[in-house]
Amino acid sequence: MNRKRRFSNVVKQPPLPSFSEFCASLPHLDNGEGLATSLDLYCALSQLHGQGVTATLRKSSRFHYFVALGSSWEDEDIIIPVSCRYGFISLNFLQSLFTEPEGAGNLHIDLALVDADGSMTKYRLYNSVKPPSEGLNRTKRRELGD
Repeated sequence: MNRKRRFSNVVKQPPLPSFSEFCASLPHLDNGEGLATSLDLYCALSQLHGQGVTATLRKSSRFHYFVALGSSWEDEDIIIPVSCRYGFISLNFLQSLFTEPEGAGNLHIDLALVDADGSMTKYRLYNSVKPPSEGLNRTKRRELGD
């Protein structure tokens, strides 16, 4: 098999900046640290980079977030990294996340919880009640009386 042909379709991503370069380019927040430390933000960026996602760092008045374009993500997604050490997550806090980045009216955001060891867990939060993706089939609905 021709090796050139096999690897010619691979899309090259720009290299990940070093941690010091990333910290130097980090925009300053008015209220201090925000929801995640610079190390948490870099861990989230490296995880996204490893998944083939092109992420651009932006800031709101209270926190940093990424706008991501990439493989398994939709056209443009908002990813908000939150440190596992951040202790003020409540329902009001989560609701406030929908209005701040990229203007009001976001239908969904992706919350990236960054653990102390650098691992990241992604949660997609919707700004409405979302029906389950796998509903009951028709025969099951009839049995339940619908």
